[in-house]
Formats: sequence, C-alpha cells, structure tokens
Amino acid sequence: MTARKLTMRDYDAALELVLDAHEKWVKSLKHKRIRGRQLDLSDADLQYANLQGANLKGAMLTLANLDDADLGGADLVGAMLNGAVLVGADLRDAALMRADIQGAELQHANLGNADLWKANLSGARLINANLKGAMLTLANLQDAHLRGASLQDASLAYADLARANLRGADLHSADLENADLTRANLKNVKGL
Repeated sequence: MTARKLTMRDYDAALELVLDAHEKWVKSLKHKRIRGRQLDLSDADLQYANLQGANLKGAMLTLANLDDADLGGADLVGAMLNGAVLVGADLRDAALMRADIQGAELQHANLGNADLWKANLSGARLINANLKGAMLTLANLQDAHLRGASLQDASLAYADLARANLRGADLHSADLENADLTRANLKNVKGL
C-alpha cells in the first residue's frame, strides 16, 4: 500500500486543530480548569504560514522557522520565540508584550505598530526591519542588531539598548526617554 502524499490542505487542517486546542488552553487558564493543550511548535517549519490574527499567547515557538509568515495582528503575548527565524515575516500590529525573542532572526521583518512592551529581544537580528510606530517601552534590546532598521515614531522609552548596533537606523521622532544606549553603535543614525 502506497502512502498518500500530504497536501497543503492537510497541513492547514492539522495547524487549525492545534490552534483550536491552544485557544481552549488559553481560555481555560482564566477559569483555572486546564483544557486543551499549550501550543508547542518548537523547531516547526512554518515558512509562509498564514497565522494572521491567531491566538498564540504563551505559545512555544523556539527555533521555529517562520520565514515570510503572516503573523499580522497575532496575539503572541508571553510567547517563546527565542532563536526563531522570522526573516521577512509580517508582524504588523502583533501583540508581543513580554515575549522572549532572544537571538531571533528578524531581518527585513515588518513589525510596524507591533506592541513589544517588556519583550526580550537581546541579541536579536533586526537588520533592515520595519519597526515604525512600534511600542518597545522597557524592552531588552541588549546586543541587538538593528543596522538599517526603521524606528520612526517608535517608543523606546526605558528600553535597554546597551551594546546594540543601530548603525544607519532611522530614529526620526522616536521616543528615547531614559533609554540606555551605553556603548551602542550610533554611527550614521538618522534623526538623533
């Protein structure tokens, strides 16, 4: 008997099932009756996945491949994305408060108007990323690579940018109130 080859529809259906189980898990936390299952897609290949508006609160996506994925408007509050690959991903308007995004690859990603309050982006590679209007208040951006990133109108108030590479970044109208720029590379930064 020959095994049937899986189609994109099969993958989409399987993803929908695990997302539904995760949604039940998130809702059950409020009622202290655990139901469903916390989403663990660590090491998963989700390149080009459409997760727009998905509830991924507290999901484990460590080392996941989310290249060119659509996560616009997704709820990723408290999600574990450390080491994840999100090159070219669309994260516009996503909620990433308190998310762990350490060492993630976010080159050319679109994080316009994303909420990254208290997110841990230490060592993340955000080269040429769009962070226009992003909320990065109290975010940890130590040793982050933000070369050529657009941070226009972003809030970086109280953010830790120690040793961050901001070479050529655009900071026009960015809020840097009490941001820590100790030993940050500010060469050719626009808007300072």
